Amino acid sequence: MLTQREINVRDYINDEWFRPDAPKELWISCYQAISVKARSKSECVIRFDDMTCLLLSGRMKYIGGGEDPKFEQTSSGVKVHPQEAANEETFNGFWLVFLQPYQPIDVADSDLLWLPRQKEVCSLLSMIVSKNIVYKKIFDNVLNLETDEVAAFSNAYPMETPLRERLLDQSRIDECRDIDARIKKMAVPERNRTKLGLRWYHDAKNETGGKAFLQFWIAFEVVFMPKTSDIRPIKKLLAEAYEMSISETSSTFHIGRIYGLRNAIVHGGYSKPLSSDLLTLVDLLFQDVFLYKILGAKRGYARSYIENRKFSIVDLTNIDQDA
Repeated sequence: MLTQREINVRDYINDEWFRPDAPKELWISCYQAISVKARSKSECVIRFDDMTCLLLSGRMKYIGGGEDPKFEQTSSGVKVHPQEAANEETFNGFWLVFLQPYQPIDVADSDLLWLPRQKEVCSLLSMIVSKNIVYKKIFDNVLNLETDEVAAFSNAYPMETPLRERLLDQSRIDECRDIDARIKKMAVPERNRTKLGLRWYHDAKNETGGKAFLQFWIAFEVVFMPKTSDIRPIKKLLAEAYEMSISETSSTFHIGRIYGLRNAIVHGGYSKPLSSDLLTLVDLLFQDVFLYKILGAKRGYARSYIENRKFSIVDLTNIDQDA
């Protein structure tokens, strides 16, 4: 990395950051900073217990290729074209660089927990300084401090489980048009809630982890829960859609435990990684309830997924109080 001179990132890190049983790897993230200056050289360095932020000027050299892959449709299926890693260089500008351990010493269950911490500090800087200091993410690189190897990084790209045939035919087109027409005929408050819920559902489908989970649940609350603490309307619709009793619905889908996880996140600060099976289940539960409420359709997506994957909802929603 370059400013008016080369800098050595080792001058700004602490050996105590790194776990002794893991590779000594440094996460380097760079944001463009716009019109942000420091009064002195010492004020260009922000040291936290577990990371350092540097405000730099000039050009930044990094390994590119961390962009999302491109998907090509072929006669035999989808071919993934990952972006090739390449040496890149920015234009002249101001840059805020985060230096963090790739695997934090106090966390062993996820190699992505550098990101929530980075978001926390970005939020603080946005409030105290300006959003301009973390205006736009430019790159993420991983530096192995033992070998000096540098790797680019890209986000995971989720591919939806093929629970049904991916087919666009006239019957499905008609069904989409029918749902849209039924929503338009609703009374204004219900119509507005339903349309807003669909927007939250869309956002959830394009997110991962806890953010996706909360957005799915907001979609539930907006569409199906006139009172945000009352989950009985969801249980009632599920019972009707699956032709079950309320008690059977509760023991099969554990809506209460899912709601409890929502509360643990929102009110208790629970932040452990969530299972992809749980996210898919919540997604499918929303589909089941929504399609039954609007169309009277009994699709059974959630139960089919549980039976196919053979997981325990109780285990997936178990809240570790020490998290």
